[in-house]
Amino acid sequence: MTVKYNHPPVTTGNPFQNFNPNNRHHYPNGMSGIYVWGLKIKINQTLKFVPLYVGIAKDLGERLWTHYCNNRENGNWNWYVFNYCSLKNLSDVTDLYKSIYTADFDIKKINKSFKHRYTDKLVWFNDKEFFNLKLNTNHSNYFRNAGVLSSILPGGDLDQIILADNSKKSTCNILKNNIICSKKIFNDNFYFVYSTLDTSNEPWSIKKNDGPVKKQARNIEVATKFLLQKIGVFTGSDSKNKVDNFNKIQIDLQNIQNDLINLGLINNEYNYNLPLILKNT
Repeated sequence: MTVKYNHPPVTTGNPFQNFNPNNRHHYPNGMSGIYVWGLKIKINQTLKFVPLYVGIAKDLGERLWTHYCNNRENGNWNWYVFNYCSLKNLSDVTDLYKSIYTADFDIKKINKSFKHRYTDKLVWFNDKEFFNLKLNTNHSNYFRNAGVLSSILPGGDLDQIILADNSKKSTCNILKNNIICSKKIFNDNFYFVYSTLDTSNEPWSIKKNDGPVKKQARNIEVATKFLLQKIGVFTGSDSKNKVDNFNKIQIDLQNIQNDLINLGLINNEYNYNLPLILKNT
């Protein structure tokens, strides 16, 4: 089975250049499938797509629009935030993916023993323990699932930490500025690619894990996440399910190859020719 990823459905010009994250018509509404979202930013002065997340959806347009709205400047999502402001070159992107890998490790367990997940690139996480460890304090009053805005708005948690301990003012303000800057970058540079699935004969299951089409989508999701790692791209994903035969799936990136960041290494050198089609071999 070969799965081809495509650019957003922009009908004029180059979709990679002309895609506007605020344009609702640039989202593939009503179609089921697999998606990869991330950022369209300049790396080494060249505009590239830097993937951050792989997922599946019954309605790709609705799901992608929700991701964008929840994470942009005025969005109050409780997914983690990384310092996208620092992404300038390939080594910065490599560091980001290392941080995503670290933060994604057992992400649902909130425990001091997992403080190694709180890397330098991670600037916001959905738990007060993150802020206490990040800022070396015990004054965070963040309430789990309150969302990122509760930390950065005037009078929010970071301001409250400053009031409780003025010696933390500088580090709190740096952290706040990095969060705000990162959300602004997300707001302006959100991008995605996607692949659709035919559900005409087998509707998408409404239940969590059943139905042949949904199982196929999860197989592709895991295969995409796993195979992207072959070019140094580590993406977050909610998929924790055991999948069947995903090693038989080919991920075809030829339609997006010129725009996709590629950190594949040969002899410790970046190889921009790797690969057009990824196979789990």
